[in-house]
Amino acid sequence: MVRKYPERIAARMTRIINQDEVLLIRQNTKIKFGSSDAIIGTVFMTNPGSFDFKHTKGWADFKSGKGLLNVLETEDYADLTMQNLIEVIREGYKHANLGSPDGIVQIFNISNVVQSKGEEAEDYHKKVRVIIEKSDVQKLALIQDIVAVTEQEFLKACVSSRFVIMGFVNNVFTENVSNLIKWSRALEDRLVVAKDEKSRYSHPRRWRTEKNLKELAINEMCRALNKNY
Repeated sequence: MVRKYPERIAARMTRIINQDEVLLIRQNTKIKFGSSDAIIGTVFMTNPGSFDFKHTKGWADFKSGKGLLNVLETEDYADLTMQNLIEVIREGYKHANLGSPDGIVQIFNISNVVQSKGEEAEDYHKKVRVIIEKSDVQKLALIQDIVAVTEQEFLKACVSSRFVIMGFVNNVFTENVSNLIKWSRALEDRLVVAKDEKSRYSHPRRWRTEKNLKELAINEMCRALNKNY
């Protein structure tokens, strides 16, 4: 069977076992297009949601707290949000007459803590932070990348990208979102956002059901590629 979204998603999952609860932290997430290892784009979102390694042997045991390994780094197939990103990137290249994308799209989140309910991401992030502070303060660096909270590191991560996609869950991590939007003004020529009727940067998960936002994202992708290819 030919997959509609054959692109591989690479990531590193770290688990922290807190009594009967398994906390998952996702970092180093990348969408792999074609065969090139060159970074072609960057994405900023709220937090890791439903993507996991469900086709990977041992994943079920890992996320349930079984086994000795607390870090799992591998590849799997896209969930709905990743599929939406893949589709918009593909269509943007097509509209810009650039063929198919070939390279790495790096994914950063304001929080690295996995929480499938995006609206609860900030509260859950705070909860995990407290747990780590009590057990192993050295692991605090895992839950938030410096790229998402420091302007200089943010710009450094984006400077080589042909496009920078941004989209966030509404009313979550509002201060962080405000900072990212402010810093991104220096990248307007490559910035790809689909603003909704309230001028909010719509999260890519909305692009499946709200077709107007998806089309807007594709048009913005085409514009950014035409300026930076």
